[in-house]
Amino acid sequence: MTDTAIAHGAVVERRRGEGWTASALVGPATIFIALCLLAPLVMLFRYSLNEFVPSKKMMVEAVTVANYVKFFTDPYYTTILWTTVRIAVLVTTACLVLGFPLAYVVARTQSRFKNLLIISIVLPLFVGNAVSSMRA
Repeated sequence: MTDTAIAHGAVVERRRGEGWTASALVGPATIFIALCLLAPLVMLFRYSLNEFVPSKKMMVEAVTVANYVKFFTDPYYTTILWTTVRIAVLVTTACLVLGFPLAYVVARTQSRFKNLLIISIVLPLFVGNAVSSMRA
């Protein structure tokens, strides 16, 4: 069966259920990625609720919030947390301030060098991988 629609003066025919094909293909991959990202976070959160026994220097299976209380009340840890948050905000702001104008220029340019602009933006992202593979 087909649906007929008029879009900008032209008749467009679309088969019913055509949109479901893309959803059916993306769905399992989305579920897999979500599980692979969320499962380790849930496990880490569960481990963070274990109790630390100083005499044995190991974690014991328990459910306690003592680790979180210590983290948020100890000035050493809170200083590190706020330093991390401050640096993250500064870096995010710098990336937005520098990235949006650059993205606008690349998106609007009609130059034949557009591909070179895109390569010059993406290429530095691979430098870390190249350096780490040379060390191994």
